[in-house]
Amino acid sequence: MKFPKLIVLLGVLLLCLSFLQFIAVKASETPQILSATPIDSWGNVNDILYRGMQSSLVLVLDSQVNGIYQVYVTLIDTSNVPVAFVTTGNIQLDGNTVLTLKLQVSSSAFVGVGKYSITVTDQNYQSATSLDKSIYIGILGDLNLDGAVTFQDLVSFISAYNYYNQYFSIPSNYRNYDFNGDGKIDFMDLIIFAAAWVSYWNN
Repeated sequence: MKFPKLIVLLGVLLLCLSFLQFIAVKASETPQILSATPIDSWGNVNDILYRGMQSSLVLVLDSQVNGIYQVYVTLIDTSNVPVAFVTTGNIQLDGNTVLTLKLQVSSSAFVGVGKYSITVTDQNYQSATSLDKSIYIGILGDLNLDGAVTFQDLVSFISAYNYYNQYFSIPSNYRNYDFNGDGKIDFMDLIIFAAAWVSYWNN
């Protein structure tokens, strides 16, 4: 009489194994966001984006099983308001896929720590995976990140400019002073700073 109990037990075990295999297959079908790298207007990897200017987000997606998906990226400012949005068309995912998505940051974005909200959906517009990535939305020329372009920023820039011209290196605390990302703090950066100063005070 123990034989039927053994059959039932084996049946339950097989069902459990089948369910676990189903979950594993479904998990492998779901695209994963491996990385999300913010790029500023000059092509630099930068966790500071400037309002009123174009930026990019480089996404690396991974899917173990072929599938068609769409990617939605919303840039949300510190007041939780969407200030940039981009969506892709249908994308065939097969293994690693690298996407570079361009966003125009609103000139009215609130300055401060915001985030990229990234969502990948399947063909039925059901969310397959999502990720939030922190980002700082700033004002070009606001070097001390106080929300304004002031004389203090000018003094800081001159200090960084003099340091570079003396030592020909950029310490980490001066990294964002190299506006165009050419590895120097020079006259071209001074021009960008001057234009940012004029723009800020004329708005």
